[in-house]
Amino acid sequence: MITLIGLAAKNAILIVEFAKVRVDRGEDLIQSTLEAVSLRLRPIVMTSMAFILGVLPLVFATGAGAVARRTIGFTVLGGMLAASTLAIFIVPVLFVLITRGAYGKKKLEYLKAHHEQLMEKAKKVEQQDIDPELEYEIKKSRDLNAPDQGNSPDHGDKNQPVQG
Repeated sequence: MITLIGLAAKNAILIVEFAKVRVDRGEDLIQSTLEAVSLRLRPIVMTSMAFILGVLPLVFATGAGAVARRTIGFTVLGGMLAASTLAIFIVPVLFVLITRGAYGKKKLEYLKAHHEQLMEKAKKVEQQDIDPELEYEIKKSRDLNAPDQGNSPDHGDKNQPVQG
């Protein structure tokens, strides 16, 4: 059951993460979600089918303890079929609804309007191999620790790169 839950979550993450990156770069929400589903459909189906084929021996078990094995086999097989169906059809719809609610109309419009700038920044980040979260934390730390007036010798120039 733990493996089933893990694979179901992985399938949903494959779609959501890919679509979220595109939406954050200013692409259309619906178009990004459809592209994520079409690009991630094959890996989802392949892993799901491998898992389902792997439990078929349990479904067709015979001999001593066969009833217990069949019960587990049918449960896991049905769970994986249901999880795959949900990942392909329900997760994208939920992603669109939740993203619209979380981002709001203004933020989605802002992202679309600044698509080119966001793409340039994403290219720059990828070329420099910068971790965006780390970059944000460094900037936040600099802003919090910056002196009120000018640069003091204790803090140095806040425009200098952080060494560490």
